[in-house]
Amino acid sequence: MKVGKTQADGVFIKDDTKFFVEIDLSGNMDAKQMRAKWRRYAGVEDFILVVAMTDSRMEKLMQGAELVKSIALFTTFQRLREGRPWVDCFEATVTL
Repeated sequence: MKVGKTQADGVFIKDDTKFFVEIDLSGNMDAKQMRAKWRRYAGVEDFILVVAMTDSRMEKLMQGAELVKSIALFTTFQRLREGRPWVDCFEATVTL
């Protein structure tokens, strides 16, 4: 789905809140590419849910998410399977 100037991997609405989903399957996006991706979300006020393959990759994505730190939540596929909460860039957790 188109959002801002980018294409989200997925989107859903829960309790009148829109969530754009970004799945980092390759783990190959470098810091410059991440910043460019987040810039394309400029002006978006909805949440971005980022799913990474590993905890270390999730942490790296969190570190590079300065431009969207107020709207981005992070997890891994393993954390989702375990029912663990999402993490924001301030290391606070939230359950959706």
